[in-house]
Amino acid sequence: QVSKVVDTPFVYLIQALFYGVHYCTEVKVSLVLVMAGVLVVTTSENMYTNWLGLFFAVTGVTACSFYQVWAGTKQKEFN
Repeated sequence: QVSKVVDTPFVYLIQALFYGVHYCTEVKVSLVLVMAGVLVVTTSENMYTNWLGLFFAVTGVTACSFYQVWAGTKQKEFN
């Protein structure tokens, strides 16, 4: 469930790298804080890594984030 929180920073990363979208410093700082919170939760919860779970989490976050960006661009095309 924690991997869902990573969707927003990953969407920002996709938009910044591929679409040239940039946000203000406050947004960037808040995304860094979100990622720090995810890091704290995942490292303090247990000290081992489930590699299969990590694979599915990364795959899910990547697919969901690319879909959100794609849907946003399609929505802008229709407006």
